[in-house]
Amino acid sequence: MSKSTATSEIAGSAEPGQGNRNGILCFVLSGWPASLQGRAAHALLELGVRLGLRFTIVSEHDRRPSQSTVVTYRFDGPGDLPCAWGRPSAIVRLPERTLWAPRDDGGAPDVVAGVAELLSGAHERPLVAADYDKLGRIKSERHPLAKAGLLTAPLVEAAAAWLGEQLRKTGLVVERTSQPWPGSAQRAIVLSHDVDGPRLQSPRTLLRYLGYGFVMGATDGRASFIHGALTRLARRPDPQWTFEQWRRLEASYRLRSTFFVYPGGAGAGRDARDPDYDPAEPALARELGALAEQGWEIAVHTGLRVRSVADYQAGCAHLRNAVPAAAISGARPHYWGRDWQSPTATWATLDAAGYAYDAGANPGSLGFRFGTSTPFLPSFVWRGDCEGLLVLPTAIMDSYAVKRTSPLPSPDREAALAAIEQAGAAEHGFLMLDWHERVLANIGVWKGFMAPLLERLNRWREDEEICFLTAGEAASHWRAHMKRCYIPLERFPAVQP
Repeated sequence: MSKSTATSEIAGSAEPGQGNRNGILCFVLSGWPASLQGRAAHALLELGVRLGLRFTIVSEHDRRPSQSTVVTYRFDGPGDLPCAWGRPSAIVRLPERTLWAPRDDGGAPDVVAGVAELLSGAHERPLVAADYDKLGRIKSERHPLAKAGLLTAPLVEAAAAWLGEQLRKTGLVVERTSQPWPGSAQRAIVLSHDVDGPRLQSPRTLLRYLGYGFVMGATDGRASFIHGALTRLARRPDPQWTFEQWRRLEASYRLRSTFFVYPGGAGAGRDARDPDYDPAEPALARELGALAEQGWEIAVHTGLRVRSVADYQAGCAHLRNAVPAAAISGARPHYWGRDWQSPTATWATLDAAGYAYDAGANPGSLGFRFGTSTPFLPSFVWRGDCEGLLVLPTAIMDSYAVKRTSPLPSPDREAALAAIEQAGAAEHGFLMLDWHERVLANIGVWKGFMAPLLERLNRWREDEEICFLTAGEAASHWRAHMKRCYIPLERFPAVQP
């Protein structure tokens, strides 16, 4: 690693006494084929942002900022950082942490290649047809990180910590220049709700629970059917219509959440398994409008048929027309409807449709599908800037946290929840939860679903280092953090997803 002697100045260069006392860190990609530069640059971007440094990324022939410390990542020979690009990643267990990375000829881990693999979904490519279920999802127990025992490990954050240590060993003073969360908050928590079934009394929902309870023999299904039928006959309020209750509960914890709302059959049409409501229905539009006006976020929960840019745009337009007060910026494609074999295809389509974030990154269990606990920017690979789609990992969903519905046995479930909370509790950590709107009814199928959430909210509200944000707020703060860290000097060749 060396100090740059370039004389060209850049806007916003480091001021004395701020952050990294070595000025700007300059990652230099040397000898890289144009087809790979974008992915390597993206991995370095994510590592630098997690360290909170002021940095830039350039190719070997590009200008470098003055007062910068150069760190080379060389494709075709030895550089400052180990390079084993193209080799298979594996578990690297170190005394301080566990990494996911290939090793170079000297046995050193190439964390840049490991991060690039994780954040592109390349670690899932060895999966075969038997590893997917009938809905096309990866079976959670077959996921490569689950089989390695690393599904709840924040591997990208561990890679960034390892990189910071290596930089310090060379004598660099690696200091943060940016914090991602507002005020003095050290970590952020986002509570979200998929609005999949706001009406227990609807004929379709009653028929579903009738079959589940009396044909399949599920006692909780029978309880749901009986509650729905009796309250409908008595003309009492629908137990699963819980928007006002959520608003009051969350206000007592001084938080506002994000509601992911199905936009009806706009665009791609309605699949038989999609929710049976339309946000333009007057009663629902009023509820959603009241939420938006009081600071709650409304976002899109797309249907199972949605795949194209036009379909994603149509859903957003329909929801925006139904709820004019909502500033819609994000989406959560249904876990059954996204492209599990090519996550970048879903991200590229959402990005082209104009969404700011995707909140659907979940492995079908408790944990981190892409090995990171904090937001990441896959669109950098094809856009080359920080303006595109962010992905917010959703690590905990209600049914995975409840004993009778979790795919994990009790000891494993509790250990996974503890590991995820520990990752979220790290400095500048992030944690997103998905608790369906209807579970607040606390009856039948959903009885007991609120207990794991309330236990955590009661603990978290006593922690002054935590801030509660909506998904859109978290995405905005993280993007601003990225822009404070990364100084763009060069646009790398776009890599098509």
